[in-house]
Amino acid sequence: MQALENMKSVLKPDGMLVISVWNLWQKKYRKHIFKSLLNLHKYDFADTFIPWGKTGVNRYYHAFTIYEMRNLLRESGFYLVDEIMVRKGSVTEKILQAENFIFMAKPVLNE
Repeated sequence: MQALENMKSVLKPDGMLVISVWNLWQKKYRKHIFKSLLNLHKYDFADTFIPWGKTGVNRYYHAFTIYEMRNLLRESGFYLVDEIMVRKGSVTEKILQAENFIFMAKPVLNE
């Protein structure tokens, strides 16, 4: 929330926010999500750790859903202009195959 509010504060009134988040619910990451669900007492729902290549280091991620990002954008004072699901650089309609969710939003202007 704080990051979105900071972005809004520096965006020009007619500016557009474009934000992309990984779809961690895609097949190759699901096992990490389900493993993280077993540790709910330690982390929030959909918080997970993804291995970083062959380094043995795990990176923290929060698996945003489309619905969660829509709500966060609205709550932080943006309105959604468009959203796109992308797989291998092309638009897809299949949520579980999408690799990224891209959101385009503008700040709500106070009248």
